[in-house]
Amino acid sequence: MVELEKQIVDLRHAKNKLECDLEKFQQHARRKSFRIVGMKESHGTSVLEQVLILCEDNLKTRVLEEHIENCFWLGRKKNGQRSVLFTVNSHNLKMKLLRNRELLKGSGITLTEDMSPARYNLYQKAVQKWGKQKTWFYNGEIWAKLRENKLQMKTEEDLNNMAQ
Repeated sequence: MVELEKQIVDLRHAKNKLECDLEKFQQHARRKSFRIVGMKESHGTSVLEQVLILCEDNLKTRVLEEHIENCFWLGRKKNGQRSVLFTVNSHNLKMKLLRNRELLKGSGITLTEDMSPARYNLYQKAVQKWGKQKTWFYNGEIWAKLRENKLQMKTEEDLNNMAQ
């Protein structure tokens, strides 16, 4: 009986490690992907053209068609809008867009990094715990500012162990 209990514990550890590795792989696959929320669909203009215009006019970054690996509307319309998912082909371009996204303030449009479902869930829990002002997602990592410290969280255990 003891041997079976030990096997169960070992299998749970192996399962947790596989889930963690899968989540890292899923996030790595999204490392150069963005979501745009609040961009209106324009008939007669492709989503790719709209993203290129947004980057140049609003983000003050010249992006060419060959810099975009994929670009499409996501899901069904909610309140007349859908999100856009697009992927850039270089890390440098990704970082430039991230630095310039503050230029979108007040426009009703947000540019966020794409997150794996598990990471998005952890991010939402962190926002619930500390608020949107103290929690952010940058370059694939979730951060929170608690007092004067910036802390990174990778797991729900990290989140639960962080003091208010």
